[in-house]
Amino acid sequence: MAEWRYQFAGPRLRGAGPQDAEEKVHAKSAFELTTINHFLKAATTGMMPGGEKTSLSVLPPEGMQLLSKPYKEWAPEPYSTMPGPAGPFGAQTKESPPPLIRIMHILSGLDDIFENAFSQTPPPMLERSFMVMKTKIWFGMAPMTEARWKSKGLDEQDNIEEALAIIEQVVDVWKHLCTPKIQGDIRYMHNKIWTEIDVFQDAITARASSRGEPAPEYNFTQLWHEYINHHFQHMQDQSRSWLYTHLKTLQKVWKDRFVAVMASGRQVSATHGTIRIDHYAMMVLNKIQDIYLDGDIYVRQRTEGFITADRRIDPRLSQIEAPKAQLNAAYAGIFAEMEGKMRGVLKQVLDARIAERHRVMPMQDFMEAPNLVVDREFCHKSLSYEIDSPGERKVEGWVSELMDEKVERFGFVIYRLCYGQSEEEWEDFQKKIEDGINNAWDGIMGADKIKSKATLHWIDGREEKISEGDMDGARKDFQTITTLPSFPTNLSKVVCLAITPTSLSSLNPTTITTPSSPPLPALFEPDPNTTSSKLSSLASTGDFRPFLHAIDATYSPSPSPSASFPPNNNTQTQTRNSKMYPKGYTGTFPILDQLVWSDLFGLNVSGTRVALEDMYALGALHPWGVYVGPTTGTRRREWREMREGMGILLKGNGNGKVAGGSAQS
Repeated sequence: MAEWRYQFAGPRLRGAGPQDAEEKVHAKSAFELTTINHFLKAATTGMMPGGEKTSLSVLPPEGMQLLSKPYKEWAPEPYSTMPGPAGPFGAQTKESPPPLIRIMHILSGLDDIFENAFSQTPPPMLERSFMVMKTKIWFGMAPMTEARWKSKGLDEQDNIEEALAIIEQVVDVWKHLCTPKIQGDIRYMHNKIWTEIDVFQDAITARASSRGEPAPEYNFTQLWHEYINHHFQHMQDQSRSWLYTHLKTLQKVWKDRFVAVMASGRQVSATHGTIRIDHYAMMVLNKIQDIYLDGDIYVRQRTEGFITADRRIDPRLSQIEAPKAQLNAAYAGIFAEMEGKMRGVLKQVLDARIAERHRVMPMQDFMEAPNLVVDREFCHKSLSYEIDSPGERKVEGWVSELMDEKVERFGFVIYRLCYGQSEEEWEDFQKKIEDGINNAWDGIMGADKIKSKATLHWIDGREEKISEGDMDGARKDFQTITTLPSFPTNLSKVVCLAITPTSLSSLNPTTITTPSSPPLPALFEPDPNTTSSKLSSLASTGDFRPFLHAIDATYSPSPSPSASFPPNNNTQTQTRNSKMYPKGYTGTFPILDQLVWSDLFGLNVSGTRVALEDMYALGALHPWGVYVGPTTGTRRREWREMREGMGILLKGNGNGKVAGGSAQS
């Protein structure tokens, strides 16, 4: 722990309380399930994570076909007679399923379930926001887009606690990935997948040999090896670029404030004066340095023990069949050694600088803490060039896919479900809605090459006989039109958007009201100095922007409780057709306009990285029930204070429900 923590007992950030924790749910696979889909796309196109083109031969269509066929249909012995994947009591099936099914068996976690069938350790539980942030980081996506960062005003001094909380959440995800248990799970899955891929490659080669044909030009094992190298490097580079870019800006803002206050001291005489020290700014600057150091240590790819195409592996982890606990302990030693060296080198440099400063420029004791702030900054910068020169972010995978010239357009069908406006008023509202949605492209790398393809296909609900605000009616209509040959190509068929009277009122909650919809919970408080109201500072940080409704096309109402799915008053979820939904989910949820492209499309439509019901659940604590992306304890604390009425009256929504989460219709 940094020395300054012991010496400095000044102001502190408020932090979040236990009541601000988010619901914890069972953690999903440490190795993201959809990774294999992105690998197969890279293997067939040659485009690796980060946008680099491989020099290896790509997987041809025939290879993709063989991946989906059982070994017995195409491979010679012994591959054709392999049994199915192993379970706790031996092979699950007499005959092997297709190679791709064997790989998905590992990724789905079934392999782990069997491995841990008799374990007494409960499965890990994580907050929903943490899991979504982990997914973003895993696929090289920005933890928060520049448009959202600016909208929330996170470079402003008043919002420093939330800014640092978001950055710390990113570092915490990497800390999680670095833990022996999680790194061990990722390593275990990678090596199991590598084995299946290598067996498939051997079977392909044996098939060619049995036919008297030359070995295929492509090598699936090498493609996997190159993909994994690029994947984890891309993860690291994207996160470090995002972290260091925002930390650099925040550090400058608070250094400027710190220096300005110090320079504002009063001159007493020709030889004496007063020095003012901004202890809050000093605390923030030290906090930034702590995050810099944690980022430097933890935000690094941890692929120790991964089998590579040339079979090289750290000798301490070379016994890949050894028990997980043994390998995890070996990895823990490797990581502790690396961390110790990094912290030790920084301490050596810092101690030397402090000693030299004391020798050359001795000062009174009260100046030691401010000088340590400067010492910590420049010592770390001398060891890490990225602090002053953050790397450039690269194009995210979902954006890269849309750059393909074969993709002429992409986007959503959007229903107009509010009818109380004149056509002139509606045209004005529609422009504001589209401008808000398209404002999200700011700061997304490569956006200039795909923005012209982004499409919002409007449908007037009146023309389809859909009642005002009827999202179930819109869903039924959408389910019908997506089956028609005339449905626009490349528009999402799994989710559509809608503007209801409630979402329309979010354009300006104080002036736009509709008789058919209850008002949104008030976010304004009386200003004692005027006869008007002013927007609460808690409600002016970008989380109360205009929103739309996302409609899940695959959702259907839950059946009545039955013997198969009896009611359970203790559960936090409801069951439909064996799928678990968050409590209260009805197939729709409000989403901020700025998150339609980056999150709804980038996280769900493009690759189903995050399910729609998970987005709904993330908005549960928002006073309007709106999905605003992953949240922090700091932000949830502020929302709780809004709901508890700290100067802000959250009115009921008119239908007997609590004000929070009332934007569902």
